[in-house]
Amino acid sequence: MKRSLRALAVLSLVVLLGAATMYAWNPYTTASYDPRARILGFTFYSIASNAMAPALLRGDLILVITSSYRV
Repeated sequence: MKRSLRALAVLSLVVLLGAATMYAWNPYTTASYDPRARILGFTFYSIASNAMAPALLRGDLILVITSSYRV
């Protein structure tokens, strides 16, 4: 039991440090502070108004891939 708790603590620390490093490194060179955009290279946005109707309606969810901003 003690060994598994120690292993879980070490794994949590490694994941946290890895995520912090990836956030600071910003491999996709994204200007956003959203961790999904900086670490994973994508993020989701919800359309807030009907300004882009009929193509995009209020409440639609879109996926934005931030790696395309690198080029």
